[in-house]
Amino acid sequence: MGYSTKFTGKIAVKPRLNEHEIAYLRRFADSRHMHRDKGPYCCGADWDGDESDVLDPDEPGPDQPGLWCKWEPTDNGRYIRWNKAENFYDSAKWMAYVIRTFLMPGAALQGELADPVRDWYYAPEFEHFTFDHACDGVLKALGDSLDDRWSLIVADGEVFVQQKGEDEREGPITDTSTLPPFVPVVLAGGPHDGEVHDVWTPRVRMGLRLIDGTRYAVDPAVPPGSDETERGRIMHFQEAEAVN
Repeated sequence: MGYSTKFTGKIAVKPRLNEHEIAYLRRFADSRHMHRDKGPYCCGADWDGDESDVLDPDEPGPDQPGLWCKWEPTDNGRYIRWNKAENFYDSAKWMAYVIRTFLMPGAALQGELADPVRDWYYAPEFEHFTFDHACDGVLKALGDSLDDRWSLIVADGEVFVQQKGEDEREGPITDTSTLPPFVPVVLAGGPHDGEVHDVWTPRVRMGLRLIDGTRYAVDPAVPPGSDETERGRIMHFQEAEAVN
């Protein structure tokens, strides 16, 4: 079950994708994008079913819109299209993610390859990514509801949404995350008591280890971000153990 949206049309890619880009993006479109220790670029086939690094099977990576991206390149690499899979959510955000991460000049991955994140997985195909693609086109979207008709527009690599019957476009879409990547928390107890740190959102759930080795865990009585004044609290690990 779930809600499905069908798409007609294609987004043109110039110059066309090379064989390495096609292979990886096909694999990317066929994989569940769970939050993992190895980072956001892992694809199921890369790991032969090994999911030991998965941190949360029901949450995507912090910068990814959801668990499934259903945009794939055509065989000749000239277009991006819907792969016909059902229940495609956050499709406009996923289009922006693909373009801004893998395709356009100055894409996120291009800069990241110059200074890779430690312990993250980078596919061998990335060595052949060109980051010089211009993307343009219009996709017509038809949802399960009769009144759910809209267009996904890509113009000069920017992604917009335009509802049927409306003249104004929404966008461009630049934020593709489902959660804010960092949240401010106040440390409680331990040698860093009272300090405010911007903590990567998944780490708030898993706990926090500072450079000096001091460990902190979430205070279950004060969920991070639940109070604008306190802005969330992470308490010293030993104290948290006693609470739990």
